[in-house]
Amino acid sequence: MGEGNLELEKREKDVQDLVYLIACAVHETVPDEDRIRDMDLDAVYTLARKQTISVTVAGALKPVKDIIGEEKIEPWLRAEVAAVRKNVMMDLERTSLLDWMEKNEIWYLPLKGIILKDMYPAIGMREMTDNDILFDPAARAALHDHMVASGFEVKLYGTDKDDQYIKKPVHNFEMHVALAEDHLYPKLYAYYKDVKERLVRDENKKYGYHFTDEDFYIFHIVHAKKHTDHAGFGIRSLIDSYVYLSQKPDMNWEYIENELETLEMLEFESKMRGLAFRLFGSTEYGIFGRCTEDELAQLKEYVKAGTFGTMSKKIENYINNLMETSGSKKGKEAYYMHRLFPEKAEMKRNYHVLLKHGWLLPFCYIHRLVRGTLFRRDKIRGEIDAVKKV
Repeated sequence: MGEGNLELEKREKDVQDLVYLIACAVHETVPDEDRIRDMDLDAVYTLARKQTISVTVAGALKPVKDIIGEEKIEPWLRAEVAAVRKNVMMDLERTSLLDWMEKNEIWYLPLKGIILKDMYPAIGMREMTDNDILFDPAARAALHDHMVASGFEVKLYGTDKDDQYIKKPVHNFEMHVALAEDHLYPKLYAYYKDVKERLVRDENKKYGYHFTDEDFYIFHIVHAKKHTDHAGFGIRSLIDSYVYLSQKPDMNWEYIENELETLEMLEFESKMRGLAFRLFGSTEYGIFGRCTEDELAQLKEYVKAGTFGTMSKKIENYINNLMETSGSKKGKEAYYMHRLFPEKAEMKRNYHVLLKHGWLLPFCYIHRLVRGTLFRRDKIRGEIDAVKKV
């Protein structure tokens, strides 16, 4: 057997090991000791880190840490300690912000991981990258001033559907005034334009809201589809699906399917849900024996994507989508023009001076080209190589 085939088999086994350990973690099942001994846990750790799920997998490994050995288990335990610390700190900072919003009569809706993390078996098991919160657009300026006064650095403000604030050591807030960009996703923008009307007020809160179980799941699918179409999406989204659906067995599926059909995401959801349950619905080892070829192809894309996708997938999706929608065969040429001269909305995200002085746009284009030529040559070469492969 050739070296290339051996390497492929090794990668496939590492993926099988990863999926098996995830299933054990979410089912709170102790993994088989012989399976553990046969694993390359360093390779599995590398895979898990790229997917931001190392702490999920650590939940399965801790009960067998004596078999693994102190040296091999150490990076997993270190990752768990860091994740728990981060989650606790983010919870405290978020609670402080939401208390301020209550006092200032600003309605808000915590999103995505803020809700999902508490559905996993243990604290920190669902790693967090940021705090996503939808809030009253009328309070955008007031919230900006509060975040600055609270020691946050403004990473992005007033240029898109969300403002981004960061503060060391771990705090990253994405404060949304809309759930989709009108210029990029007009159908989704229209669907969520009056989203507050479908929200449910939190118990014992005047301004805190939450989705119904069904609408939370629909938004989870919408978010996953956007990432998939943009640059790909990782395994964590499949774990989220499995964990959420396992705890919500009595949802109104007629409503969910009708809404997803309206959004043209029904088939996407069905495939995503099917794969999630195929991978994690059982702690039986051996995904290559129980998955169809189509499901394995899907899994391969999730593994390649990492947590939030790759540049190569983003380029491929952009070019293919452009050629499909316009009928043009010059997708690569159009991509180069898009990268050389991005839309004004995108330029505003990187050049805040354009918010007040739009006439400076040509000069910002020149600055961008010069900066890229002088300081980002390797990145540009890599992007050109990725375009050539499409």
